[in-house]
This record gives sequence, C-alpha cells and structure tokens, in this order.
Amino acid sequence: MAEGIRCVYPPDRNRTCVSGDTIRTDRFTLPVLVCTTMLVLTACGSSTPTAADVFAKSRKAAERVRSSSVSAHLTLEDGRSVMGGLFVDDHGSCEGDLTFPRAGTATVLVVGARVYVKGDDGYLESLFAEGERDRLRGSWADFDVSDPLVQPITAVCEAARPMTPFRLDRSATVLDSASYIDTQPVAVFKTPGPGGGTVTESVSAKGKPYILERSEFGGKGSLSLSRMTYSTRLEPPVAPPAQGVLPAHRDGVAA
Repeated sequence: MAEGIRCVYPPDRNRTCVSGDTIRTDRFTLPVLVCTTMLVLTACGSSTPTAADVFAKSRKAAERVRSSSVSAHLTLEDGRSVMGGLFVDDHGSCEGDLTFPRAGTATVLVVGARVYVKGDDGYLESLFAEGERDRLRGSWADFDVSDPLVQPITAVCEAARPMTPFRLDRSATVLDSASYIDTQPVAVFKTPGPGGGTVTESVSAKGKPYILERSEFGGKGSLSLSRMTYSTRLEPPVAPPAQGVLPAHRDGVAA
C-alpha cells in the first residue's frame, strides 16, 4: 500500500499533514496518493497515481483556461524584483499594478509585442535620466517586449501564465504533503528547479485540478505565486489610446 497521510478529515487547520500519515474520510481510510489527490481520479481505484498523472490532469484543465489572475513576487538573478497582482490571458496579454522595491510602482499592460508602462516618479527615476522621465511622466511608456528595461515585467507575466508550470521536467516530482489553502484541500508537490532550487506547487484536491500556489526558492532568483484563480471566459485587454502613448527612448536611460 502506498505511503499516505494520517489526519482526521478534515484535518486540524493548525496542522499540515506530512508524508507517512494516512487520511480518514467518513467512509474509509486510504493513502493520500489515492484519495487526497482525488483530483486525478473520477473514483478511487486499485492503482496508485503518480505525480506525473496528477500534473497530466492538471495540464488538461489548464489548457481550457482562457484567463487567470495571480498575486506574484519575482526576483531575477540580477537582483531586480517585482510584486503585485496580474491578470493574464491565453492571447499572451498581461496587465496589473506592480511594485518595484526601492524603485516605485507602475501600471503595466503587455499586448502582443509591446509593453506599456505608466510609472510613478520613483519608477521613472529608477530607469530614466531627468529629461526623459519628465517627458514620460503621466503617459504610457511604450517598450518592445524584448527590451531589457522591462525584463522584470515580461518575466513575471510569463511566470504567471497557466501553462508555464507544465514546461517543468516532472520525472523527479514527489508528493510532499497534504494541506489546505483557506478551506480548499490541496496536495503539495516538490520538484527540483532548473536553477538549482526547489519548486513547490499546491494542486487543488477538490474540483478542477488547478495549481493554486507555486513557488521556487533556493536557486538563482526566486518566485512566489498565490491567490491563483482561473476562468474559461476571455476579456482581452486592448492597447492604451495612441494619444496617451510615448515611445521610451533608449538614449534617455539613466546611467
């Protein structure tokens, strides 16, 4: 019999089940890999699903998602950091209000190959010389999506997309524990990350098997995604009105 979780169901909210325990329902006791991760099954069967099975089902659910929202905090390898709430869709768009620690705040909008940023004085001062930031103040600064100046924005938007987790090699993914996010039961998995760290993901064990939280620590940079919600409806954002957009000039970048 597979190793499981030993917690009376529902478990004590102050205790996280750990590997080696079992979980008890009103009807029977079964290993966590069989019933706590019920998201991979239509009914508990005789075989034990693997982590790969869980994420295969999760991927199928994510493929039907048209848009999602997330609270994100990303630190790049070079130390630049960004945090805030984002809305992303399956057309590649991304929008939200972001904070750049020690550098201000900005409203961002990614549409196609363009990144539009309306930053406060702190954000503009962190990137541009005085003349350029005076020119851009109160307007949407227009960048190409490949511009290194907006790499923190494009990186956090990419991390927030529902399909991004499924690029990860799942051959070493293991079930770590069973827990709750608010009242939602989740199965928590750990995977070696490509940068040498550990990726931790909480997958819903009730309803659609969506990833509800995701983090990566211990490698180069760090990532934390939480409050992840998903929708099969799409309301794509549009670019700002042309009269409110100004190109960001590279010769105006702060030294």
